[in-house]
Amino acid sequence: MYILEIIPIKRGIPFDILSYYHKDAVPVGSIVEAPFKNGSLYGIVMACRSLVEMRQEVRGASFNYKKIKSVISTTSTFSSIAKSIEQVSNSLCVPSASIARLFIPEIFIANAHTENIATQKILPIEEIPSEHTVELAIDTLEERAALHKRTIREYMAKKKSIVLVVPTILEADMWGELLAPGIEDRVLVLHSEKKKKDITHFYTQLESMHAPKVFVVTPSFFALPRADIGVLILENQQSTLYISRDRYSIDMRFCIALYTKERGVPLIYGSSMPSFDILAQMDMSLPRHLTPENIQIVEIQKQTGTLPAEIIELAAYCIKHKKTLFIYANQKGFAPISMCRDCKSILECSHCKLPLKLTYKTPKDRNSERIFVCTNCERTYPSETNCTLCHSWNISPFAVGSDALYSEILEYADKDHVYIVDNTHSPDEKTIQGYIQKSEKQDYSIYIGTKKLLPYLPKFDYCAIPFFDRLIQIPSYTTVEDMLDVVTTMAAAAKAELILCTRNPELPIIEQLQNKKIQALITDELTIREKLEYPPYATLHKISISTYKNKEESIKKSLAEFFAHLEIKCTIQSKKEFSDFGEKISITSILKTTDAYMEERGAEIKDFLLAISPQYAIERNPRRLL
Repeated sequence: MYILEIIPIKRGIPFDILSYYHKDAVPVGSIVEAPFKNGSLYGIVMACRSLVEMRQEVRGASFNYKKIKSVISTTSTFSSIAKSIEQVSNSLCVPSASIARLFIPEIFIANAHTENIATQKILPIEEIPSEHTVELAIDTLEERAALHKRTIREYMAKKKSIVLVVPTILEADMWGELLAPGIEDRVLVLHSEKKKKDITHFYTQLESMHAPKVFVVTPSFFALPRADIGVLILENQQSTLYISRDRYSIDMRFCIALYTKERGVPLIYGSSMPSFDILAQMDMSLPRHLTPENIQIVEIQKQTGTLPAEIIELAAYCIKHKKTLFIYANQKGFAPISMCRDCKSILECSHCKLPLKLTYKTPKDRNSERIFVCTNCERTYPSETNCTLCHSWNISPFAVGSDALYSEILEYADKDHVYIVDNTHSPDEKTIQGYIQKSEKQDYSIYIGTKKLLPYLPKFDYCAIPFFDRLIQIPSYTTVEDMLDVVTTMAAAAKAELILCTRNPELPIIEQLQNKKIQALITDELTIREKLEYPPYATLHKISISTYKNKEESIKKSLAEFFAHLEIKCTIQSKKEFSDFGEKISITSILKTTDAYMEERGAEIKDFLLAISPQYAIERNPRRLL
């Protein structure tokens, strides 16, 4: 008799580890079906110990052990997946069940019996161990494609398969087309928009795929249960779309790095502008030929509407000469400014010439005095300040988001030729692809979009960032990194020029861009991060715990005592939610640690947080600390 510890692969299970028994020993990494309440669930075996070893624990248990229903799969590759799940769970302090769902697609588990996966012995190919190495391919898309083709030929000659991971479905289809010529029957593309029966068929046919293959997949399918994987390529490495959109904000790049290390598989990062932590880790610089040469800095001279006059002139030029234009909106509804309702001019700071915003003198006190403030130099002006152009008193706040830009462009362009891309107007990839296909048939088109459009950017004649100053004023330690990602991506998409509109061309960052000193900008930013002990020179964890006001002090005390040896900062945010138990609040804490520390104590921290609040949220190296 054997006691099994399994991680449930199912949403909504409030337990990290479940225990069952089975008459035979079951290998670690096996997929099993086990009873749970009135139904059943699937899980991955994390430990298997004989009843003789655990006799004392079993006798003292406060529950009865149940027998697992069946063993679904004992594929050897799932053993390394199980170990990777445990490592990631401890390093991120995230419940194992939440990590397991990222490694093993639910569709694989859900169809295990119906498609006969259970009776198959997936891939009876001898697993040839490789040496884990990490490489960084920094180049243009075309050059990276050529490099990856050489890598594919090299590993196929060794009878090994290749996995190429990309963050979006559109990129998966694109890379499938790029790599297919000459080896069409060897390139397989897998993502969530494939039909369910096709995905299930794919898994059931893994056994018969004896020849090495090229698997182009989205992050949900990176851990393929195939023994002959020779190398994993992670493309578009800098993309934040690798980060899950849940309360744990799990970075799939971190998961993939640990998984390839556990399996002993080489990892190749591909990017034209890698994330700063990878550049620092690899001690590499940005190649000179990747510095954009088509960036044009334009000082805003006049703005009597939502958009600067320079952008309006550019739009008019594109309409007249049948050109395509992409106008970047920092974020939907973001960047509030103060506009004169009479002459449409923008109220500016007298010192740095940047827009003022109307706010409260005491931000959290809505009854306090209202003032104008410059978000750059923090100078303040009384609320009675008049328009500097027409001296009107009719000043009011105005949010510069995609909707506002769209409305202004419609004054000059036909509605059928103007497209808006943000989370409201184009919530999915299918909608965006429909826009692109339609606009390709038109004589001109103007796109207005947030960062959501960047992964799908087609080629435009011109690209423009009308409020570049706002892009570098976001309160985050990754502001410069995010800005460079936006700028380099848009510069690559612009056939002619990328226009950056600024009110302060003397800012050091803008001067470095103007002088094409991208590497100097990166070096300066990493120097500052090292001095402040920000990632990649430390690891930050943002912990959020929702509780009631009457439990505030006890939870803060528990956090302070448990993390007494670490640097920890706690803030309280009122949610203004009330129930029979009182007001609800959110306690947010920032921990400064190292990856080595989390590997050592992550399991202990995870258990502590689960004991305080099973619904806690945690994020590794959050882009926003506030």
